[in-house]
Amino acid sequence: MVTIKDVTVGLRACERFKELVPEHIKDFTRRTVRSPMQQMIQINELKANPFKRRICRIFSTSKLNNGSISFEDFLDMFSAFSEAAPADVKAEYAFRILDFNDNGTIDRSDLIKFLTLITGNEVHKILNETEMGIIIDMIMEDIDMDGDERINLSEFHHIASKMPDFAR
Repeated sequence: MVTIKDVTVGLRACERFKELVPEHIKDFTRRTVRSPMQQMIQINELKANPFKRRICRIFSTSKLNNGSISFEDFLDMFSAFSEAAPADVKAEYAFRILDFNDNGTIDRSDLIKFLTLITGNEVHKILNETEMGIIIDMIMEDIDMDGDERINLSEFHHIASKMPDFAR
């Protein structure tokens, strides 16, 4: 059953996407109308997010793999991050966002990229290699239940289910 809140959210999403593609205002729902990643990462919801480029790439259905977002992609993105989205859906997208090398697992190279992004390490050099290694070892020890040095989706779901604030 569709609620008034769902309709209101949908209408707001329409208006937001129209702002991103004003030159295509009449046919903005067509799959061919896309907002470039450079424009998408400037919206308030993504602007300060260190994973903004990765988020666009995950939700983009562009055959060019350029992170551009169609209206359907836009709806999928905001649905996945909405308060109403089930925790397992959020966990699956979070897992995909953190799997930077797209190999179906989160490995040490993905965790290095993760730590670099959340600490601003590329610019500020907050952590040295030794410190980063220690943190990654601790993460693997806590999450990698089968000891294969990779976090699979099942292990990620398990740890996400133990975090009460994860869904928020």
